Amino acid sequence: EQALGELVYETLLEIAPSIKNLIGQPKQVVSNSFVEMLQTLVFFAADEVTMQAKMMGLSQRHHKYGVRAYHAPIMGQTLMAMLEAAVGEEWTPEMAQAWQQ
Repeated sequence: EQALGELVYETLLEIAPSIKNLIGQPKQVVSNSFVEMLQTLVFFAADEVTMQAKMMGLSQRHHKYGVRAYHAPIMGQTLMAMLEAAVGEEWTPEMAQAWQQ
């Protein structure tokens, strides 16, 4: 899990290095938070109401850190790039489409 969180962290900073200014925690703490976020996305994927509530809470918490709505596409791009890197050669366009939905 830690390696996955670190991959998200590193991918995010590759895509948007300026985001580092918003990160006020050590890499390990942020990496763990990314893993928790991914687990939430997977766990509640089939429950749209709960997913929206969880994402709203996440959004409100991150707003306090300086994260704004225009950062959302950056995080989406980061997650897609991380998933593709993690899955490797087995990554398919169908997987990408499923995760984008």
